[in-house]
Amino acid sequence: MDTSTNHADRNQPATPARRNSATFCDFARFNTRTAKLETEETTLVKKLFSAPRLLALVAITALAALALASAGGVAAQPGKGKGHAKAKGHAKAKGHAKVNAHAKNCKTIKVGFVVSGTYVSHTPDTVTLTVTHANRHARHSGEIAGATFTVAAGDAFVLTLEGYEGADTPSAGDFVHVVGKIEVEKKKCADDGTSTADRYGELDVRKVVISDRDADV
Repeated sequence: MDTSTNHADRNQPATPARRNSATFCDFARFNTRTAKLETEETTLVKKLFSAPRLLALVAITALAALALASAGGVAAQPGKGKGHAKAKGHAKAKGHAKVNAHAKNCKTIKVGFVVSGTYVSHTPDTVTLTVTHANRHARHSGEIAGATFTVAAGDAFVLTLEGYEGADTPSAGDFVHVVGKIEVEKKKCADDGTSTADRYGELDVRKVVISDRDADV
């Protein structure tokens, strides 16, 4: 009987046992690595889910710090409210300017004064006529007494005689035309209770024209 052959046969099963042991170790290492990867993946997912909360916390903290800084800046400028009061004062100045503008518009003005009628008498300094026509300012001024108007002697008016020939002179019935300027205060500027005539001031007659109307002799 060949003993070397039997010895060899007894040693044959040893090789598959080592291979099985190596396969089991590899499988264990693979499970360990897989578990480690799963743990790392879980940790990463948790971090990702917790990141928005962290960002929100950071944002809230930043806003709170900004609010505190703004409050500190306002408290450090106590004169800021006074500056606002100055702005109100400036608005008051505008109101004052408006009042001044209103006063400027309320200055007395000069308007046209026109009267015409028939001749009564005249001298080198005055002319008297019976009024047949007068413009609005002449009627309201109170310068016309009844139906007669006399040009004051102090007025530096220009007297013009029209249509008179030779020794002919003005006579009753001739036409007289008076033109001048008169001061007046606007109604909105006058004191309460002021009459229309009292709003008119000094009359300045500038031109008087007497025209011949009767037949020459």
